Amino acid sequence: MAVAYQRREIKGFPDLDVNKPWKTVHQLELLPWKDRGIHTSVTFLGRSDHPNYDKCFVEHEALRSMRVRFENSVRDRFIQILRFHLYLPRTGTRDYLYADTKARHCKELLRRLAQDQPSFKFSPRQVNLTLLRQEVEPDIRGAWFGDLQIADVRVAAIYGPTVTESDEWERYENTGEIRSLALEFTYLDTRHSILITAKGAIVLYGSYSERDALQLVENIDVIVTKFATVTAKDWKSSAQPA
Repeated sequence: MAVAYQRREIKGFPDLDVNKPWKTVHQLELLPWKDRGIHTSVTFLGRSDHPNYDKCFVEHEALRSMRVRFENSVRDRFIQILRFHLYLPRTGTRDYLYADTKARHCKELLRRLAQDQPSFKFSPRQVNLTLLRQEVEPDIRGAWFGDLQIADVRVAAIYGPTVTESDEWERYENTGEIRSLALEFTYLDTRHSILITAKGAIVLYGSYSERDALQLVENIDVIVTKFATVTAKDWKSSAQPA
């Protein structure tokens, strides 16, 4: 099982009452259905299982393109209902959050919240994986590369216990960009497999309790953050499309 934890820097996240949903509605004008809006609700649940984080439950509706048949009618789009969580620091300034979902869903959610709450802003981050890999090189077991300047090849993945010593690694790193790094390491006498993306997502492979997952993500993020940047132009608000 793989679970991605997206980190986003935030400003102005509102104070929410426990079990009182923050709901948004995005109007759809072009659908020939009775459904005229897609909804998002964020419900503050209070404490998570980890002592450093509070928790919100998200139910997020999103328009998706796929040819389906429903009630004997063929449709090219449908509304998908997604459920995931947000984790915010329990104490101090709430200047970042984690979302246990895909980057696309996180982006849609935060953009919709920013449209509903003008004071709320968010930003992704960019991680320099070339520099990061020098810090974690003994634990690297693979990588995805993109924008390769090789005939008929734009994306490639390579894996192996000494993959960074290979000729292929040197070739891909010199002609493209690292998009993600796959790591294996031992922490608290347990072997872990993770993926770190250029946008700063941390993907955990395996089955974890909420507490253990957040503790592992938090510890990895200490290293990732050293190689992450957020610039003024990256901040998104209701006036800026995400």
